[in-house]
Amino acid sequence: IASNLDWEDLALDQQGNLWVGDIGDNLRWRSSITLYRVPEPDPRSRTTARATAFAFMHPDGPRDAESLLAREGRLFVVSKVEPPEVTTVYAAEPEPHTSLAPPGQSLPAPMSRGTGLKFAFPITGGDVSRDGKRLALTGCDGLYVFVGEGAVQDLRTNGVRSLRQQPHLLWHKGNGQVEAAGFDGYDVVLTNEQRQLFRVSARAYENAPQVNVSP
Repeated sequence: IASNLDWEDLALDQQGNLWVGDIGDNLRWRSSITLYRVPEPDPRSRTTARATAFAFMHPDGPRDAESLLAREGRLFVVSKVEPPEVTTVYAAEPEPHTSLAPPGQSLPAPMSRGTGLKFAFPITGGDVSRDGKRLALTGCDGLYVFVGEGAVQDLRTNGVRSLRQQPHLLWHKGNGQVEAAGFDGYDVVLTNEQRQLFRVSARAYENAPQVNVSP
């Protein structure tokens, strides 16, 4: 059974598993976060799937986060911070840690601290394209998209160093509290707290200027 302390994002891995990120921590008090793995459900089915819980902790103390990414057997948690604080990408490897843990759960395992990036606004959601070549990170004010060979597909071998390139920045102020992003092909679909959906075409963000996000 999965409990909800502060669910913030969903990610779909290449094995067809849906990951639920219980990663929110506005007050930065949590000693660990929980990532739940469940086979992607059929929306027409009434069958309840069993979730497997994996507990992780940040290596540098509690952090708030709202964005979860999945790629090549790894999960990536992107911290949510107010500028000018540097955003950090943490890598988590979901392996079974059963000693002293409840059935179906794991003991908190440390995530590895990776790339630091300096964004113009807090990151509230993100997604990786199906082919792993594009990464979208959104906030309430704008959308960053990393594009090109080596953008995301090498996350497993190169860690998050592959994010060290200049993403396109498309501003979308005035669209409410945008909280999530998902790829549809190379288009990006955004959604906000007001339950509205917005489609950003690949051409729109590809024509947006590229910016430096190095800290």
